[in-house]
Amino acid sequence: MVKGMITIATQQEAVARAESVRVSSAATRGSGRGATATRAAATALVSAWAFFPHPMIQKRISVPWAMINDGGRILAVSEPSYRLLVVDDEPLALNLAKRVFETESDIALHAATSAVRALEMAMIHDIDLVITDQRMPEMTGLQFLARVREVRPRALRVLLTAFPDTSVALKAINEGLLYRFILKPWEPEDMRVTVRRALETKRLADEHDRLVNQLKTSYEELIQSERMAALGRLSAGIGHELKTSVDPLIARIATLEVEVGRVLDAGRAASRAIQKEFAPDEVERLKEATLRAAPDLAGSVEESIAAVRTAGAQLEALARGVQS
Repeated sequence: MVKGMITIATQQEAVARAESVRVSSAATRGSGRGATATRAAATALVSAWAFFPHPMIQKRISVPWAMINDGGRILAVSEPSYRLLVVDDEPLALNLAKRVFETESDIALHAATSAVRALEMAMIHDIDLVITDQRMPEMTGLQFLARVREVRPRALRVLLTAFPDTSVALKAINEGLLYRFILKPWEPEDMRVTVRRALETKRLADEHDRLVNQLKTSYEELIQSERMAALGRLSAGIGHELKTSVDPLIARIATLEVEVGRVLDAGRAASRAIQKEFAPDEVERLKEATLRAAPDLAGSVEESIAAVRTAGAQLEALARGVQS
């Protein structure tokens, strides 16, 4: 596949260049050479610089020719899958990194010559991979990466270092600060391979964490479901036991009311018999004593019956509530 490697400042200019390629291809259509040019243009990738909301941050996008209609308009541009932050105080080294990754359409490259500026970028964007030089004026690369880890703990970190600094880099790897280090001067293809491996490692780690969290959530939901089911079974059992205990109690209350009524009837009959057998003055004294004690006795019995009835009703309601 042929790629149109053009340098464009804005997306509007990309559209204009795409239109010019389309017109030129149509004009040359007819000769064998023109047909070849047309096929090349139809399969070309039109590259452009599209600006993010922040004016200092840019993203390289590659737009397939098939995504551009007859009017030269870009129909769709997919978001990059990864974000790479490269930091080096040497502009030449930074430009080389840009050239290495400018054709990688799934990588959004963020570049900075200042560690402070790079930290600002890391706070704005969800960076997946950070590559930094070790020796910089504002802070060392390891100091910078330590601060990046606070902002983006999941981002992988790669250090560019000269040979005398390898012991420091190895120590940082052992401490978990670095994913790996690259010796300077580095080769473009080695850099590309390193970045691809790092991004794949990051993708697998993210996928692993996502699956673990999904499994944890499913497990917690299962446990909660089992707890609710067990609670339902326990509630049903308690409700059954309460109802079994309440039903005899209610029946006993009814029996008690009947028995108390019989006792009162017997008392009235006895009172009438006493009146027939004893002298009127003795009957009167006995009657007064009985009347004085009767209200207390009757009230006590009625209160007891009412209390038992209330308790039975409460237990019955509780049993129905637990069963439901």
